[in-house]
Order: sequence, then C-alpha cells, then structure tokens
Amino acid sequence: MNSWYSKGVEAFAGKHIDFDGDNIKALLATGTYTPNMDADQFVSDIPSLAIISRSPNLSGKSETGGVLNCSTVTFTLVTAGFLIPYVVFYQDTGADATSRLLFKYDTGQGLPVTSAGNNIAVQIDTGPYKLARL
Repeated sequence: MNSWYSKGVEAFAGKHIDFDGDNIKALLATGTYTPNMDADQFVSDIPSLAIISRSPNLSGKSETGGVLNCSTVTFTLVTAGFLIPYVVFYQDTGADATSRLLFKYDTGQGLPVTSAGNNIAVQIDTGPYKLARL
C-alpha cells in the first residue's frame, strides 16, 4: 500500500520540507528493505545494498490543496536482475543521514518491477491523489 512515513508527515507539519523548493528525489529499493513506516526517518535507515538506483530531482512539482504532483520519474540504466517492490520518495540534503523519507510507492502501474538494465519510468497517478496527498 502506498503510504507516508510518519516522520515525513511530521517534517511537513513542522515546515522542514518545502516540496516546491527543496530537492525531492526517489529511489528504487529491493525487498531486502523492510519499511518501518513509523520509525524510519532518513535514507540511511534503508540498507545501502537495498538501494538500486536514485532519480534526479523531481520535475514539474506542484502542491495544490494538499495534493503533491510531479512529472514521470525516470531511473536511468538500472542494473539488471533486481526485483524492485518499492519506490521511496525523499527530501535530498546531500547526505543520507539527513535526507528525510517522505513516502513509499509499492502499488501502482508497473510495480513490482524486475530491472533489466534499461530505464525504469514511474508514472504518477493521474487520479485525484496524484503523487501523494497530505
């Protein structure tokens, strides 16, 4: 189920995240990562070997009425042979120990996906909740 990390919601509520202005990225994680949606707070809480690829900064970002949106997220030339159940979105500070986890996608078009050495594009929902809803 797509869901928010509790600490990510707290960061939004505490005004530590500016979705439009901050560097927001996504990463692909294997099933060797078991998300703890209440305790995981930073990218460093994800085992480094579980992170297969990271996106560039999200583009086309918007926030309207508590609904976050962005353009399709493309991961370039993802190493082949990994089953990827999770796309994790995070605020990138340049250091995993301070880069806040926001939410994870584990349901949606094309998930889970097995990497084949090519690009993986994550389509953002066109419904009312788009990327995520606060």
